[in-house]
Amino acid sequence: MDLNAALAAWLTGALTTLSLVIYASVVPLSGGAEGPVWRWVAVELSLFVLFLLIAVWWVRLFVMGRRRSGLGVGAVLSVLLGLVWNWYAVTAFHAVEQGVRPLAGWEWTFLSWGLPLTVAGVVLPTAGFITQLGLAMAEAAVALLLGALLWVNTPNPWSRGPARRPR
Repeated sequence: MDLNAALAAWLTGALTTLSLVIYASVVPLSGGAEGPVWRWVAVELSLFVLFLLIAVWWVRLFVMGRRRSGLGVGAVLSVLLGLVWNWYAVTAFHAVEQGVRPLAGWEWTFLSWGLPLTVAGVVLPTAGFITQLGLAMAEAAVALLLGALLWVNTPNPWSRGPARRPR
């Protein structure tokens, strides 16, 4: 048994299932393939903002300790979430090709979900898909990790200041 082939098949199946489950909720919310473009844009951008907030918050949980192990776990989590980010962009692109998603307004997907893949395609135009996906995952991971570090280092406007210890 080839372990690499089995792992690749499992990862492809898991990511495809995840993307199709998410996309199964996007299509009805957007009004189907014949739905208005503004509704598709609103649903896709809302889903993207929700993904970013949850992903950055989740990575922030691991980075908050500011120890090397926390930063390492946050980096690994960022790479995994970067893969999900880019895989959803690939799923959205295939939905456009299959007619599930309207062709008009596709650029909104690529200005949000597909931005890392778009940049990777510009930076490495002659590289294969796997190389571009790897670069796009790195871009997404850096964006998520930087977002989490920024969130950690931003002061909380609702806090009453540092707690004082009783003497």
